[in-house]
Amino acid sequence: SIDDSGFKGHTEVTGATGQGTASKCGFFTQQGNPQTAGGFDVASNGQKLRLAGGLLTLTTTDQPTAPELTDLKGKAGDKELGFWHKVHNAVHAVQKEQVSEYPEPGEEMLKTIVAGTHIETAVRITLSGLNSSRPSDIKGDLKNIKDAWFGPDNSKLKALWTAVDSETVVDISSDKSDSKKLQGITDVSELEQILGYYGATMQQQQIETAPKLKQIETELADQRGKSPEAECNKISDEPKCNDEKICSWHKEVKTGENNCKFNLKKAKEKGVSVTQTQTGGTETTAVNCATHTDKTKCEAENTGKSSPVCGWRKGKDSEPEQDKEMCRNGSFLVNNKFALSVVSAALAALLFLIPPPSF
Repeated sequence: SIDDSGFKGHTEVTGATGQGTASKCGFFTQQGNPQTAGGFDVASNGQKLRLAGGLLTLTTTDQPTAPELTDLKGKAGDKELGFWHKVHNAVHAVQKEQVSEYPEPGEEMLKTIVAGTHIETAVRITLSGLNSSRPSDIKGDLKNIKDAWFGPDNSKLKALWTAVDSETVVDISSDKSDSKKLQGITDVSELEQILGYYGATMQQQQIETAPKLKQIETELADQRGKSPEAECNKISDEPKCNDEKICSWHKEVKTGENNCKFNLKKAKEKGVSVTQTQTGGTETTAVNCATHTDKTKCEAENTGKSSPVCGWRKGKDSEPEQDKEMCRNGSFLVNNKFALSVVSAALAALLFLIPPPSF
């Protein structure tokens, strides 16, 4: 048995106290020439037979000795008892630890995770990854973020688990391009390998995407330079500005702004067809998706667009006629994908931060 001080049943053994019955076992017998007879040479040159890290020691034939282990406090630097001091601390810590049982995978397990002490660290890691910053840069109370991800009173956990449980991932053990349901994977090492696979895949996609993004940025910069607003901004003379069919002179402007600006109303009155650009260089698109009653025509609106404009789907959230498939605004598609990516990132962080059950 063990207490705060040591192994209370392990008292010291000295002299003949540990001596066994004669002529029974020669294990602890002193033998000057063990090559020709059974026993150990423990007398020559002051040798000792030390067994189990010094738990048993033999210096005299048939008289094994053992150290006192009932009081190991303050023995960290002791030559003979230092090792057993460490053993006692480790065993005692395990005994004092409460065994915690995690619920079966599902909504209840997520509740345990979300209520745990590591959740804030996981959220900060996820947010920093999404914003290309460091976890230490994420300051303040994260309650609003956690409510958005997990729902007030954990109201979104059921939907979250359903999404994760039904997710399809690559089957790394297959020689073919097979996939498997995430819910069927119970081996932690396999999950780590899958995570590593997707990490490498995303890295490669970033490498391939970087030059394409640079090209798009260059093209957008060129478009901004040729936009109606940019053309008007080049004019510094008031009469010349007002003579243009698409420009108007503004006498009072903020510091740094141009006096000659694009005037969409004037351009329309003059019958000039122009394409106005927004501050990101993206073209303003006025598409009424609801006017399309055909799926093909609905999805055709997305041709040439960097993000979906329209989508043929059932309604979500506060949209009308939620059970009816029809042509709807495509912004939900983008927002939904972003939400799923946030959830995936959060769970990935959580998987590596959940402390294992104590035994």
